[in-house]
Amino acid sequence: MELLSQLTLDRLAEEVGEALLPDLLSAFVADLTQLSQTLASASDAMPTAELATLAHRIKGSAASFGADALAQSAKALELSARAGPQGDLSAQRHACCRLAEQTLKHYQSHLNALASQA
Repeated sequence: MELLSQLTLDRLAEEVGEALLPDLLSAFVADLTQLSQTLASASDAMPTAELATLAHRIKGSAASFGADALAQSAKALELSARAGPQGDLSAQRHACCRLAEQTLKHYQSHLNALASQA
């Protein structure tokens, strides 16, 4: 599973235009930064419905921008949270946070590369 799907980014660039892609990616990075910080600061006492909603938002945003591995991790966390507290949500939450950090670094590097080409 890819941290950054070039195919998805190419499709986005085609749909919105090359000139707008950096702005969209910057918005994605900002949104994901906020969502991942919220997830990282969540305690094990966070209601499972709230955790599921947060994971759902991460999943949707990640999938839209080609962060396939993060989308899958967030989907698994969302499904586990919706199923209830019987699983190890803490470990899944931490794994999703680590993957979000890696994804953010990858996308920031991609943005830097786009900026250097401009």
